[in-house]
Amino acid sequence: MQRELAAYQRLLIVACRRYLEADHALASKLNDMRAVFPPERIPYRGTIGAPGSPVRRLYEDRDRALLRLHSAREKLDAARARICQRQARPTKILLLTARFDQPASK
Repeated sequence: MQRELAAYQRLLIVACRRYLEADHALASKLNDMRAVFPPERIPYRGTIGAPGSPVRRLYEDRDRALLRLHSAREKLDAARARICQRQARPTKILLLTARFDQPASK
């Protein structure tokens, strides 16, 4: 495996882990909120997502992590395409011939 491809795979793995961590943090916070507020008493959704609120920050963190994950996937796909394109190029072999005349003997 090429080093370039391995680097993009590591980037994808890191991005995936960060997305999963951000998604877990948001889901955990939403579950905590459901424990505090019974289903019939949950506050208006707009107040939970107000700028600067912890839930809003977690949601935005998860959204950014998802964008990075998509970007990492696109970069890996582009690297694979470059490698395939390099390998698919026809190899040109040039045959050079040279003729050496021997100097005339006197």
